[in-house]
Amino acid sequence: MICRILLFCLFNQKTNSIMTPEKILEFQFFLLLGYAATATTLVGFIGLVFSTEGRNNQSLDNHESSTVFHFMFAGLSALFTSLLAIVALISMSNNHELAWRLMNGLGAIIHLTGTIRIGIETSQMHELKKRGWILTAVGGTFGIFSAAAASGFLSTFSPTIFLMGTMWAIAVTAISFISLVVSPKKRKH
Repeated sequence: MICRILLFCLFNQKTNSIMTPEKILEFQFFLLLGYAATATTLVGFIGLVFSTEGRNNQSLDNHESSTVFHFMFAGLSALFTSLLAIVALISMSNNHELAWRLMNGLGAIIHLTGTIRIGIETSQMHELKKRGWILTAVGGTFGIFSAAAASGFLSTFSPTIFLMGTMWAIAVTAISFISLVVSPKKRKH
């Protein structure tokens, strides 16, 4: 289904030609707004999780604290970078390449910050090490590609790298949300 939507968006059904740059930019705006809406929804769930959990003033353990940090960091990063990318593309309408490079620079900083933090936390915590190292590897890869795009080495792919990096931030938010909802503590009760 997703492949069909992407193929429909990339090819004009009436003329069988590649879409115009304006239509591609419109599609990118649509994706960015969708990312922002998804990130907002996921970040909003954190309040729901903690308000319905009935913690009775219990503090978070290290795993829960790390999960909440990555949930909020990735979710808010996806939200604000999506909106900032829209603003940058509109305000730099005569130079979209520079806008994408700047956004990839910001993305590189965000991905590498999250990657370094989860790498340190994973090396210190014994629980869920496999998932932590997978998240570190994927996040680090996005950080490196974003840095390369920001430096101009992958300028042709800058929009795709940024959009996929933002999608990864939303995925980290979803993984963290699921981890909070289905935590080992909850299964013990």
